[in-house]
Amino acid sequence: MKGDMISGVIVVIIIVTSSILVLNAVNPIIDESRDFQKFNEAKETLNKIDTAISDLLFVAPGARRSIDIDVQDSRLSVSGSDDKIKLRIDNVDIFSSGLRAEEGNILITSGPSMKAYESDIDGDGNTDLVLENGLLIFAIRKIGSPSSHATVNTTTMVTMMLNKRLSVNVSHPRSGIFVDDRETTSYGIGYSELTRLGEGLDSSSIHVFVNATAANVTYDATFSLSTSLDFIDLQASHVTGV
Repeated sequence: MKGDMISGVIVVIIIVTSSILVLNAVNPIIDESRDFQKFNEAKETLNKIDTAISDLLFVAPGARRSIDIDVQDSRLSVSGSDDKIKLRIDNVDIFSSGLRAEEGNILITSGPSMKAYESDIDGDGNTDLVLENGLLIFAIRKIGSPSSHATVNTTTMVTMMLNKRLSVNVSHPRSGIFVDDRETTSYGIGYSELTRLGEGLDSSSIHVFVNATAANVTYDATFSLSTSLDFIDLQASHVTGV
């Protein structure tokens, strides 16, 4: 089930943003120590949450856990559509931009914020769903809605991949999703949507639902972009009919 935080793999994320930094030249060591304290406190909070979730995976349905957490120096968010719990720490200078590190179920990333919006990014007269950070623009055609499915073809729905750093624009790149390498699973009916919309985001995703009627297969595809990464992460989930 979409958004079931317990049924699938749990990913716990720490986001560290550093788009604008003003360092105190008098006491830089003290400032760095405070930043590390914020980070370590956030990491400990996520470890508590991760432990509680892991415990719940092995007990009866309906069981609960109560934990005390302190998020006064960070922002906590729960994304059911991405199956992720996130803590964002703003304006700290302890990691280089573009960091991506995993420690168990905790993913640590660092970099400036990004934005997700709707726009006719390729100028073809149709609305696109756009993920953009300082390095990359990625867009997928807006298709249908959860309540009104429309024709979807994963081989043609990506409308742009622009690498800002290299000034390389791949318009309407060839791509596709093939379940068990079957061409009939790459198209059907469904919809696409942004999981988070706005500016100043730590990450966002484009969720695509595909009902490949010719193959009697359904699945969800999630295209994700984080703050300062120059690549898109694609995850397919909830596959049925195979």
